[in-house]
Amino acid sequence: MENLKNSSFQHVPFLRITLFFGLGITTASVGEEGCELLPVVGIFLLVLSLFIWLLFYLGYQRVGTMLMYATLFIAGFYHYAMYVKHPDFQIDRPQTFVARITEEPRVSEGAVRTSLRLMAWKKETDWLPTELPIVASFWRNDSLATLQLGDTIAFRGAIKMLEPPLNPEQFDYARYLKSKGIFYDAFVPLDAVKVLGSAEKGKRVLHTMRMSLHRKFSTYIPDSEAHQIAAAIGFGYRANLSQDVLEAFANTGTIHVLSVSGFHVSLMFLLVTMLFKPMDRIPYGRSFRFVLVLLLIWLYAAICGFEPAVLRATVMFSIFLIGYWHTRTVLSLNTLFLSMFILIVIDPFMLFDVGFQLSYLAVLGILLFYPILQAMYLPKRRKLQHLVNLCYVSIAAQLTTTSLALFYFHQFPTYFLPANLLLTFPSTAILYLGFFLMLCPVDVLNSWVGYLLEKLILYSFQLLQWIDSLPFASLQGLPSSLWALLLSYGVLLLLILAIRRHAKAALMVAGVLFIGLLQALFWQRWQEQGFRGVKIYQMHKQIAIALIDRGAVTLISTLDSLNHAHLRFAVHPDLKRYAALEHIQFEHLVVDSTDYFISWQDTFHIQVKNMSGPTNSNADLTLVRKNVKISPTDARGLVIFDASNSQTYLDQVQVELAGGKLPYYILKDNFAYVWRWEL
Repeated sequence: MENLKNSSFQHVPFLRITLFFGLGITTASVGEEGCELLPVVGIFLLVLSLFIWLLFYLGYQRVGTMLMYATLFIAGFYHYAMYVKHPDFQIDRPQTFVARITEEPRVSEGAVRTSLRLMAWKKETDWLPTELPIVASFWRNDSLATLQLGDTIAFRGAIKMLEPPLNPEQFDYARYLKSKGIFYDAFVPLDAVKVLGSAEKGKRVLHTMRMSLHRKFSTYIPDSEAHQIAAAIGFGYRANLSQDVLEAFANTGTIHVLSVSGFHVSLMFLLVTMLFKPMDRIPYGRSFRFVLVLLLIWLYAAICGFEPAVLRATVMFSIFLIGYWHTRTVLSLNTLFLSMFILIVIDPFMLFDVGFQLSYLAVLGILLFYPILQAMYLPKRRKLQHLVNLCYVSIAAQLTTTSLALFYFHQFPTYFLPANLLLTFPSTAILYLGFFLMLCPVDVLNSWVGYLLEKLILYSFQLLQWIDSLPFASLQGLPSSLWALLLSYGVLLLLILAIRRHAKAALMVAGVLFIGLLQALFWQRWQEQGFRGVKIYQMHKQIAIALIDRGAVTLISTLDSLNHAHLRFAVHPDLKRYAALEHIQFEHLVVDSTDYFISWQDTFHIQVKNMSGPTNSNADLTLVRKNVKISPTDARGLVIFDASNSQTYLDQVQVELAGGKLPYYILKDNFAYVWRWEL
């Protein structure tokens, strides 16, 4: 591993290449509409490239370099715009389509969810070609349970633009999908889907192999949670992972173990390298060994579904192998950014994938800070060295990923270091035993290995659950923002500059900025803890009302539990800012044709109207549902119309209330309503 103090960024050319190319991609993504002048931009790039070649030929190195960076920026912009697809048919209107399934279908809450690539659409009696990636939800029935990756299907439905999040702090699913190049979705009824054909032969073989491995793991590892974890660690199959498993790993800072990444590929690399090392003794054996190792690593990546983290690690190891094969020196940082450049050339949307970003930042942190930590202290005893080095790897990766993880997930795993140390050896054993189970054809051996895997996984999972149960195991609802993210990485850059150049001024500035950042975040946290008000969340036809008073939270909902999937997705991220989930009081509201009156601390009154009749004169807020008729003269305070009302009714209400004195808010298809007040 390279020494940060002795390396020069001038020797990392792909850092600058990737930086300017990536800036072009990022700039193009801001508009999200692509570029209408692609042919002109393409011609301009060609002319500019020829001009740069001429400048270098004539000896104008500095000017040529600056223009080369500008060209990389424009090329990145052009590359992204080329990948953005637009519909050549009318959206928001039911039509018939032919599509191919491009993602492993997942069954969730009575529906089958997957990604599709539209290939054709029907206009009257003609089929017209199209190319548009979308995400689709099919309401589940027996026939849809057999949908597989690569299947070609026909369906009838309306394609719609992705909706932004409609609740505070809610996970931005639209932004997540846009990071994969998907800007549209569809909800398809049961009787509108027909399977036309299966996957192409190559994809079908890989999919069959993947599903065969999943069945094999479930056969020899009977425990449901154990075989879910084994499949996720072994070959990246996460379709059936339960929320409890995901939360236990996420809250302890070990979620990377469930995502096949550099750790898994490196262990695979070490295993196959060790197994085929004797080939070096035969003529050309070393070359055959490198080729064989390279092919096996890529086969493993294919079985894992070419996830971004797997691709990153596979490309990196491929570059390393090719360089080492020719006995050339490979600079780690340059290899890292070369692999990143290759991947965003293959798919520019990878640049916006959260896993991709965290994966690269983790490796970058290890390359930059691991040598620094080693130089600060390293025990003389070899056994202690291994333990300290493991700690340094975890700390270095956490330094560069914490800020981004806070920005996306608003939580921090307090005990990430002991959790990762305790899980390192079990996860390595689980992975190697999983490899053995994948390849072994002997039933008796598979039974023993499956038994060992189950016990080891259950022990490891119980250990993580125990760590997760400790006080302050996961700090959730932490404040973060874009400016805080940029400032935190500015502090890290100043710290690196201070170490490289021995610049005390840079160290002092980094310290001042860090203290200022902490003060701003603590101030924001203090303000959130002092919030008093009511929040009526956008839950479509369901109800979720939060009554918040300086950390005391009561949630009233028509859903049957605080841990209901809809509440976890839409409401939990916001409520975690005010109180821990175990301290939130939950009240189940049974929906029928009766009106409800909610009185909170004798200071605020809410009426839920499910039936016609006069409104309660004491209500500060009236929630109108199910097309109930109300009289503007009877209502007092604010009137809110939720999504249980029909659009025809809402249009009529807006006409009747236009210009009147009665304040109202349409919750349907709009953002959650927040009412803040002071005593």
